[in-house]
Amino acid sequence: MDAKQFLAEFGYIANAPDGVQHLRELILAFAIQGKLVERRAQEECAQQQLHDMAKTTSHVIGKPVRANKLIESDKPEINTTLPYGWASTSLGNLVRVLNGRAYKKQELLASGTPVLRVGNLFTSNHWYYSNLELEDDKYCDDGDLLYAWSASFGPFIWSGGKAIYHYHIWKLDFFSEAFLNKKYLYTFLLEKTNEIKASGHGIAMAHMTKAEMEKLEVPLPPLEEQSRIVAKVDELMALCDKLEAQQQRKRKLQNKLRQSVLQEVANAESPKELQDSWERLAGNFSYLFAEAEDVKCLREMIYQLAVMGKLTEQHSDASSLLENINSCRKELIKNKQYRLMPKLEKEKLDEFKRINIPAGWIWTRLLDIGEISPRNVIQKEKEMCLADFLPMSGISDSHNGMLFSELRPWLDIKKGYTHFANNDVVVAKITPCFENGKSAVIRNLKSIESIGAGTTELHVFRSIHDGVLPDYVYIFLRSPYFRDEGEKSMTGTAGQKRLPTDFFATYPFPLPPTEEQKQIVIRVNELMQFCDTLEEKLRSAQKTAERLATAAIASLIGISTLQQEEPMKVPKTELKAPVRLGTVQPSSNTQAPLASLLARYNGELGANDLWQRFGGEIDTFYAQLKTEVMHGWIAEPTGAQMLEKEAD
Repeated sequence: MDAKQFLAEFGYIANAPDGVQHLRELILAFAIQGKLVERRAQEECAQQQLHDMAKTTSHVIGKPVRANKLIESDKPEINTTLPYGWASTSLGNLVRVLNGRAYKKQELLASGTPVLRVGNLFTSNHWYYSNLELEDDKYCDDGDLLYAWSASFGPFIWSGGKAIYHYHIWKLDFFSEAFLNKKYLYTFLLEKTNEIKASGHGIAMAHMTKAEMEKLEVPLPPLEEQSRIVAKVDELMALCDKLEAQQQRKRKLQNKLRQSVLQEVANAESPKELQDSWERLAGNFSYLFAEAEDVKCLREMIYQLAVMGKLTEQHSDASSLLENINSCRKELIKNKQYRLMPKLEKEKLDEFKRINIPAGWIWTRLLDIGEISPRNVIQKEKEMCLADFLPMSGISDSHNGMLFSELRPWLDIKKGYTHFANNDVVVAKITPCFENGKSAVIRNLKSIESIGAGTTELHVFRSIHDGVLPDYVYIFLRSPYFRDEGEKSMTGTAGQKRLPTDFFATYPFPLPPTEEQKQIVIRVNELMQFCDTLEEKLRSAQKTAERLATAAIASLIGISTLQQEEPMKVPKTELKAPVRLGTVQPSSNTQAPLASLLARYNGELGANDLWQRFGGEIDTFYAQLKTEVMHGWIAEPTGAQMLEKEAD
């Protein structure tokens, strides 16, 4: 398998989710299975090398070592699956597994010999030092093979100079490097680490013993083959780096383009500009949105357009609505049915306009059109009734997400918690819940009195007039116009920042006429359903890409091997990933060139055949395939199969 073959097979999966990382893992797996390079008949078998190694090991440890001890595996079944010429032996027969040293706090200093801890091997740049004089085997130096075995674990070839390695790090001291390539053993341990992580048993590494590590079975190729495997792994990993860099550049460009187009839509100043920019956006969805996460910025733009009045037509003004709300508020205050906030009442409306709104809309504040942080009052004899209790975990960050509350006696939750009732609007005020968009319109409370209480980390708005729709207030609270400024205004220490009540109550609120509010809510809900559909299709396309990437990698296994020192060709294989017509008929052939090709060939072709007939670059083909699958013009591909090629 040369570099050209590698690029030809894998260029088109560069954009598959985690495709390059998955590819790296499979390269390692193939390496220790003997599927990366060819076996050469003239090379000495690994069993003979183990015989020779026994003599060296005897000299190192100072006592005789039987060659059979190195060759005889604790797991004989492993030898039946090894490539010809390979042998299997335990790690403890190849290296001494040396424990690091634990340190007391007072032994860790600000200067001296660096003390290498597990964190320093992964992410931490914070170092401790020691002035202790230790045995030679407690130090590591450049080129030493180490293995971290804490919550973070894996092999490393150390290159940081002389250091003392800490507890939870093993140094693997080779009995002889004349018979074992260090980078091959590193490759094996790296693959074994990936296997443990993939199985979900990583936590077990923290309890791994030295004796268990020494029993680890190592598949051992002849020494020359080890070197070729290491060289091939290095070559393929370099190609993975290249693919990953291309993927990152493409992703960065895509993100910039998407933000530019969305900004153009948001900045449109006339209905004509808005229509044109929206059509450009809609016509390029397949190129601008590659992953489900990309849809988040589309949702934010929809909320922003909503509070700017760009989703609906304007036919009236909101001045009479505001007058009616003011009259209603005065009446409630007079009857002591409204909870005043005297300090905030004195603050004037911020006249700095951060967005433009239609001429018929009016700037106001939530404080002026509703009640902030209301308290529920019920008859004393009903206080033992059950009421809804809402924890922060019960509030969704998705649009109109479901609420998950539990019933508790009202007497137990009426004090020390935030009150709410049906049709109130709540928003999380603490980080990171506020930034994540946790908010809701309270509906369908299970309690008889339709009241509830919950986490204290909520701001609550209660409308005092039917002309102010809770769903429109909810859209306002989710808009970047409110949330971006809200994030800047949060106070407190890191991890405990909160949105101040005065910001929530007094931040300028764009009030449309009631009928426009209704239309905005309808339009936003329609567009959010579209976003849900788009996200689901992108997730489906991502899963398809993952399956295709895995199958394509498997197609590289077809290489030559030797059995019983007799040259024998392994049948070459090829990837067969059938692509079939979907159930949705495209409106025109120009929309769906791949579906048109399939229609000419009885509705089905192999993925590779379809690409060849398409005639474009593989990236273009892959993007078009995702688009047509997303629209239902092409069925979601089923699992690919490896089939034997016909003889030439």
